[in-house]
Amino acid sequence: KFLLTFFKSLNTSQTNLVSSGRLAEYLNEFLHGNRRSYVSLSSPWQHIEEWTQFNYQTFESSWELLMYGGFLGYPLLLERSAASQMNPYLTEVKGLHLSLVDTASICCANQAEYPVYGPEGGEPIKDVLPLIDPSMPRSSRMICGSKLLGQKYTSAVIARDLHMYTGFNMQIALYSNTLLHVIAAPEREGREDIIANLQRTFMDRAFMCAQCGFGPVDHYACSDLQAHNGERHGHARVSNACPNCGWFSSSISNWKKWDGNVCEKFIAAELESLSKYERNRMHIPQAKIEVILRILYSFRKMSSASVIEEYADIAARIMKGAIDGTAEDLDLSAKSGIEGMSQVLLAMFCTDGDICNSFVDALKQSEGCVLSIIQEACLREARQIFRMKSGGDKMKAKKMAFQFLTKLLGVTDESAPYTSSLMESERPVDNVRMDCDDSIHLDSQMAHDQMNWVRKIAKQWCHAWSFVRGFHDIVQKGNMSWEKIEHNMESGLQSYSDMVEKLQNIKLETPKECFGLSDSAEAQSLFLNIGVAAIFAGVFGEPLQSSAFPLLQGNDGCDSDVDILHEAAREIRMKIYFGRVQDKLAEWKTVGEDRIFFEARAADINAFQGMLGGHVHGLDKPTFWGLWKAAKNTKNEEKVLSFLSTANEAFFLKHYNGKDVSVNSDD
Repeated sequence: KFLLTFFKSLNTSQTNLVSSGRLAEYLNEFLHGNRRSYVSLSSPWQHIEEWTQFNYQTFESSWELLMYGGFLGYPLLLERSAASQMNPYLTEVKGLHLSLVDTASICCANQAEYPVYGPEGGEPIKDVLPLIDPSMPRSSRMICGSKLLGQKYTSAVIARDLHMYTGFNMQIALYSNTLLHVIAAPEREGREDIIANLQRTFMDRAFMCAQCGFGPVDHYACSDLQAHNGERHGHARVSNACPNCGWFSSSISNWKKWDGNVCEKFIAAELESLSKYERNRMHIPQAKIEVILRILYSFRKMSSASVIEEYADIAARIMKGAIDGTAEDLDLSAKSGIEGMSQVLLAMFCTDGDICNSFVDALKQSEGCVLSIIQEACLREARQIFRMKSGGDKMKAKKMAFQFLTKLLGVTDESAPYTSSLMESERPVDNVRMDCDDSIHLDSQMAHDQMNWVRKIAKQWCHAWSFVRGFHDIVQKGNMSWEKIEHNMESGLQSYSDMVEKLQNIKLETPKECFGLSDSAEAQSLFLNIGVAAIFAGVFGEPLQSSAFPLLQGNDGCDSDVDILHEAAREIRMKIYFGRVQDKLAEWKTVGEDRIFFEARAADINAFQGMLGGHVHGLDKPTFWGLWKAAKNTKNEEKVLSFLSTANEAFFLKHYNGKDVSVNSDD
C-alpha cells in the first residue's frame, strides 16, 4: 500500500523516470558499480531490456536468438577434451578475464569468425561465463536459467553444439571448474598469451632481423637507424641492432616485416619472469574475490534445495573423515557420485549454520583430508593423461603406464622372477611375491618431472583448502550465514566490502606449510610417492597397499614413501613374471600333451600314479590327455587301471574293459 500511494503521488516526469527503469539503473550503478560489456558497452539493465523486445523480432534459429539476447559474464579460455560431452567436468578452464563482456556479442563474433580480444590481451575470447547479477537477482536469474542461455548457450560452451545439453550439471561444471581455476590456478600468462599479446601489439608495424629472423623489433619514428644508434641517455645506450645476433643495417628497408613468429628464448625469459612473480603471490586480489563470490552466489541462486543438499552431503563426508580421523578412507571417486574434483571445492563452500562451525574445526585439524583430495586428483589426471596418449584404448594405456613406471623405477626384465621349467608347477603367487626383488634405481629426470606434476596439483589444492578454511573462519567469527551474505551482495558493494577485504588477507598455503613438512626433500619424496601410487590406482586399477599418510605423522619409525616405491617396483616385476607365466601356459598348451605323454610312458607305476594326483579331472587339458594316451600305449595295464580309478564314473564306464578296478565315482 505504501508503494502504491508513493507511486500515485509522483508527477508525470517522475513516473516516467521510475517506470522507464532509468532510476533503477542509476541506483544500480551507484550501489553496484558501473558494470558494462566492453564490446556492446551496455549495462546489465540494458541487456535485460533487450529481452523484452523478442516479440517484435523474427528469428530463424537458436543461434540468431543467442546473437540478439545475451547477458554479462566473465570471458573464459577453455580447453575441451573428446570426453567433455559425456563429462562436462573434463572441460578445463585455462584462463579467466576480469573485464565483463556480453554473450550476444561473443556469439556474433564466433559466427562471423572474427577474433575479439579483451583489454587484458592474450588469446581471442570465444566463451563467456554468465552469472546472476546481485543488483537484479530475479530478472538475471530468469535469464541465466532460461532455455536459451541456461541450456542452449551452456551446451555450446561445453560441447560446441546447441543440442548436447544434459542437465543442470553442465552449468555446475562451469561454475565449479572456474571457481577452482580462480582460487587455485597460477595467476600468470601462458606461452600462447605472450605470443598473442605481441602479435596484437606489433603485427604489421614491427620488423624482424634479416639474418636470424628474430622479432618483433620495434623500429619506429625514424627510418635512419644510424642516426641515434650508440647514443647514451644516462646509463642506457641506444642500440638499433638485432637483440639476438647483433646484426645491424642503417636502412629500414633492409629489415624484413615481422612474420608473427616469436623467439623461443624471449618466451622462456618472459615465462621465467612471470614465474618469479607467481612464487611471491600468497593472496587472492580483490577483483578475483568478487568473481569467487559471484560464482558462489549464482550457484546457490540457480540450485534447487536438493542440489544444495547433495553438495552439503559431500562436505559432511569430508568433515566426518577429518573429525573421526578416517581421512585415509575418504571416498572421493566417481563411484561416490563425484564426477569432477572441482565439485569437492564447491561442496566445501556449501556448509551453513551449526554445520559451518563444525566444518571450521574439521578444516583446521586434518591435513589427511587434503592429502586424500590431492591423491584422488592425481589419480584422475594420471588416468586421463594415459588414456589420451593411447587414444582411449584402456589396454594400450596400461601398457604405456607399465613402460613408464619400468623406466622411472629402473626395473629390468632380468631382475623379475622367472618361471619354473615347463614340466614343473609354479610356486604360490604369495611366495613368489615375497621373494621378488623390490630394489629401485630412479631415473632422475623422470622423477623430477613426476614430482613437478604432483607439486602443481598439490599446490592448487593446498591453496584451495587454505582459502576455504579462511572463508569459513571469517563467516563463523562474523556470525554470518549464506542468507546474510547474499543479502549484503544484493544491497551493494559497500555492504560486503569488509568481507572482501578480509578474504583478500587469507594466506594461501604451500604444500610444505599445509602438511608441516620441514624441508624440500620431504615434500619431493611425498610428491613422487603420490605420483607413482596415482598411476597404479588410476591406470592399472590396482591401488598399492602402502600408504602415504604416515608421512604426515613423522613416519612413525618407517619410511612409508620408500615402501611405496619399493612396493611399486616389486609389483612391476611381478607383472613381468605374470607375463612369463602366460607365455609358459601358451607353450604348455602347444607341447604339454606330448611332453606329458613321453614322461608318463617312461615312468614306472609308482611315478605314474604320482603324476595322476587324487583326481585326473582336476588336471589341465594337456596333462589329462597326455597321461591317458601314455596309459593306453603302455604294455602295463596297471597304468590304464590306475588312471580309470581316479576318473569320474562316466569316463570309467566309457573306457573300462572288464578288469577289476576301484572306481572314483565323483563327477
